Amino acid sequence: MLHGRKELVLKNENVSRCNFSTERWSLFTENPGGPLGSDQKTNQILQGSASNELFNDPITSSKLLYAIQQLDFKKSPGPDGIHGQFILNLGSCATKRLLHIFNLSWKLGRLPRQWKTVIIVPIRKTNKDAICMGSYLPIALTCMTCKLMERIILRRITFHLMNRSMLPQEQYGFLARDIVQSTKYSTLSNGLGMHTI
Repeated sequence: MLHGRKELVLKNENVSRCNFSTERWSLFTENPGGPLGSDQKTNQILQGSASNELFNDPITSSKLLYAIQQLDFKKSPGPDGIHGQFILNLGSCATKRLLHIFNLSWKLGRLPRQWKTVIIVPIRKTNKDAICMGSYLPIALTCMTCKLMERIILRRITFHLMNRSMLPQEQYGFLARDIVQSTKYSTLSNGLGMHTI
């Protein structure tokens, strides 16, 4: 499965010439509670989620089909080697089976082992020294099925946060396009987006 992939290897003599960007790499090993502040804050935000139907309801076939349509099929496959185009062309029986796996995973709160595996591919930045670790961006390739599940869960969480007014009305970054459009409309209709200079 990993045949033909190149690995980044740094020899000891090159390490002394290189200024490692430890801050960048520490982002990928951050303790929980880093960017959000603390686990307490996260728990506070999601308070009441366990009793919320949104988080207990099974995933519907329409949500799965929507997530499949939103996949970027140009992305590289993960460790399972399954391309997005393959998932797009699944028949109804295979889609129902995938939905069953998603709902079982959601109900049990556990992921299939393969979904926890990623391939880290270092991509060198343009005009950067090839022997310096800071010259590379780590790209994680995950399984397409895991990406589908992530997309469905992200939409549920975003809906939950928007529904409870936990996101500022001015929040546009890192939201899905359809959510951004409704947020912009809401902001403009409330007069918050209109200023004169």
